[in-house]
Amino acid sequence: VQRKAERGAKSLRSLSVKSVASSLKQHGLGVVSLTIDVCSKLLSRQIALLLDFLADDSIKSLLSKELRWIGNQRKEGSNVYPFSRAIEFTQEMKRVLEQSQSLENGLDWCRSVITEMGNTLTMAR
Repeated sequence: VQRKAERGAKSLRSLSVKSVASSLKQHGLGVVSLTIDVCSKLLSRQIALLLDFLADDSIKSLLSKELRWIGNQRKEGSNVYPFSRAIEFTQEMKRVLEQSQSLENGLDWCRSVITEMGNTLTMAR
């Protein structure tokens, strides 16, 4: 199951090992090459969307600021990323997204795209 059902939906989309096995029995191994092709096209579209989002100058500057902070922390010998810093980063990201009028929930969108990419890779595997 990839995500929760939409409001008012009477069914939930899912993919199980049993359904894949029955599809292979019914349609043969030709389904595998088609599945790999569809998965690769989907992944390339998702990667392009994610790269477009991360290429935004305001997002890039915010991420590079965090990367510099993490680098400084590692130089000082600390490998811990505090929860308060994560909350501060999330609030700052929301502020930046509101100013640039890109996506309202940019972090949630990134999480869902990365999750979909992982699910797609797992299915293809």
